[in-house]
Amino acid sequence: MEKPTKEGDKNLSAAGEYRASQLPAYFNKSFPLAKDHVFATHESKNSNRPVLTITPTATKLDLKVHHKIKNKKFKELAKELKPLLTSVQSSPQSYQIWPKVEDLVAKEREMQEKLMARHSTVVDSFEKKLRGQDIENRIASQQQKIAVLRQEVEYLLEYLSEI
Repeated sequence: MEKPTKEGDKNLSAAGEYRASQLPAYFNKSFPLAKDHVFATHESKNSNRPVLTITPTATKLDLKVHHKIKNKKFKELAKELKPLLTSVQSSPQSYQIWPKVEDLVAKEREMQEKLMARHSTVVDSFEKKLRGQDIENRIASQQQKIAVLRQEVEYLLEYLSEI
């Protein structure tokens, strides 16, 4: 767990620090290409963990961590990455990069599709359950009305028998 146990602590836990220290070896093994830039989201009021996680990698690569873009600000990130993308496209190593990028994009789309399918299934089953509860509620309401009517009929029959 990267989050520390102490509430409000913006730093990494000991386990998070260990995993962060292992990232340089992972990147060198998994992505044996030249690395020119390292990105992380900007420190927020609750966390600086993205910067702290990637810092050992940046240090090992002798690179600066770019962290001015706030979390979930994708348009701003895209603007910052556009010049880098242009340089990647003209790089002699681009033939190694693009298949990996395409694989990542395909996996992301597949995961989004699975998520949407699961979401739809959950929503459908929830709606069915609600409809079932709604029907049960209507039946219970009608049964209550029938019980009241039976009591009125019994009362009327008693009244008529007395007359």
